[in-house]
Amino acid sequence: MNKYLTIILVAILLVLVAPFIAVAGYGFYHSHDVPSGLRMFTAGLLGNGFVESGTNSVKAEALTVLSRPVMWTGKLESKDLPETSGLAAFSTEPNLLFAVNDSGNPPGIYALTLDGREAGHWPIDYPYTHDFEDLAAFVLDGKPYLLVADTGDNLHWRRRLNILVFEAPDAETQGYSLKLAWQFSFNFPDGYRDVESVAVDAESNSIFLISKRYVPPEVFRLPLQPGDDLVTAESVVLLEGIPRPTETDLREDRSRGAYSSMPTAFDINGMDAVVVTYKEAYLYTRKLGENWAEAFSGRPSRIRLPYISGLESVAFDSRGQHFYVTGERENGIGTADVFRVEYR
Repeated sequence: MNKYLTIILVAILLVLVAPFIAVAGYGFYHSHDVPSGLRMFTAGLLGNGFVESGTNSVKAEALTVLSRPVMWTGKLESKDLPETSGLAAFSTEPNLLFAVNDSGNPPGIYALTLDGREAGHWPIDYPYTHDFEDLAAFVLDGKPYLLVADTGDNLHWRRRLNILVFEAPDAETQGYSLKLAWQFSFNFPDGYRDVESVAVDAESNSIFLISKRYVPPEVFRLPLQPGDDLVTAESVVLLEGIPRPTETDLREDRSRGAYSSMPTAFDINGMDAVVVTYKEAYLYTRKLGENWAEAFSGRPSRIRLPYISGLESVAFDSRGQHFYVTGERENGIGTADVFRVEYR
């Protein structure tokens, strides 16, 4: 009996430690910070995957709610976009959106019509293990570009994150690898961050990033065209205007409600910025003479959204009247919807 009990206990122990061994092995292979990753992995298993970066006491009900039309425009047609993690729009292609996939998918950029139909694909020659989390469109010196943010770090263990900038694609180059304009790596001044929200303000030569697992979320800045291959992000401000989950969030979804207020997407268009969480959108408007640090210090307006599974993508349209949102296919096999929000 003792022999069988020992075998059972050993088997249980192996089952319990196997995930930790797998995580550590993956981390060592990719030269990640394994102790940090294991701490974050353990915290996540214990339901404590957050880091407190300050106190934000603003209540959701204290924010102005903008009643804006939200229109369903269609379903994502491309089966190659199971996990849309970023959207972008160009004035040069006003009837198209561009998108990237989350990790675990081949690196590339996809085009879709405003009602979700497949409209093109451009592979990215990127040999590294990646976690593409956002996409941003901008114009610099009269030339359009797309920025791809390889910034996902769920376990807070990647020593370097990467920014890739490509010349904007056009229909004639479909199927060909995009031409890389420039790229660079970056880190943070005090540890690691998981970033799914990245936007470009070409006017100030800035890339803004919002941390996901810090409460309240933090805003960081990178130069759009740094002179070095490795840059340290500059801390800008805390997004104290993003409210924590409500009691209703926690009660109605015990497994994911605590994560409902985490920023998952971000875009800037002129004087406006939109930050999307798993459940709704927050609109910041920069006043004349304000910089973005000052604007993000204020309280945003809320825009309620319908339930969207894996809501992780937002993009202002090129006309500055709407923004589009979409999410991930549930378990990679469901459907993903595209919505247009009239924010003005």
